[in-house]
Amino acid sequence: MASPQGHRRDACPVFAQILALLGADTAAWAEMAPRTGVVPIGAIPAPLVSEAVVRLDVPHSQQGLNLCVPTSSAMILRYFGKTYDPSVLKARAETHKPPANRNRDFTLWRDMKVALLTINAYWEIRNYPRTDAGLAEGLADIKTAPRSGNPVMIDVHLAQGHTFVIMGYNDHINAVYVRDPDLPASHVRILPYTELASSWHNHRFGPNRSAFFPNAEPRAARGGRAFVYRAGGRPKGPLRSA
Repeated sequence: MASPQGHRRDACPVFAQILALLGADTAAWAEMAPRTGVVPIGAIPAPLVSEAVVRLDVPHSQQGLNLCVPTSSAMILRYFGKTYDPSVLKARAETHKPPANRNRDFTLWRDMKVALLTINAYWEIRNYPRTDAGLAEGLADIKTAPRSGNPVMIDVHLAQGHTFVIMGYNDHINAVYVRDPDLPASHVRILPYTELASSWHNHRFGPNRSAFFPNAEPRAARGGRAFVYRAGGRPKGPLRSA
């Protein structure tokens, strides 16, 4: 996976408190259960963008076998008004490699990045150390992005590794909102920051935590404006209160 550059963030005070409450090494390996945090979609707020609560209206697509990365990518593309079949994205992620090197049971993010480049989508992979400091930095980034109007993909230790979309967060309950292509459209995940501390990591694909950030055009958000997230940038424009 690509190494991130120029994206340092200060650890957020809320998460510093969470780290203090953990009382354990957050770099320890842990596996998320398939039903962890699963709730009906009505249990989360309607789409909004504020400082403390963000929920983007990311559309759902049901993934096919071993297609969590292409399907998560397709959901984000649909959020930005571009429709691509996950199987087409998967093909583009593999056909640039010799046949012997193509993967059938998983999709590497670096290969998906190549696929996205073929449709003029310029996304960024960022890696964070599996340490308290790396976790605080990563969480700050994956909260800044939806607050700026962009969903984010992360990889968690669920079974052989699973990718889904962070579509918001809620600092009142210290949790993120997740659109998961392996759940039905009627359900989402609410994952506490403490769950990310233990299960957000690259599992067999590397020693770090990683996040995959889109780079797209500005779009409207209900009740206000959501603005583009640029690498190394900060949110711009008005936010509305939760």
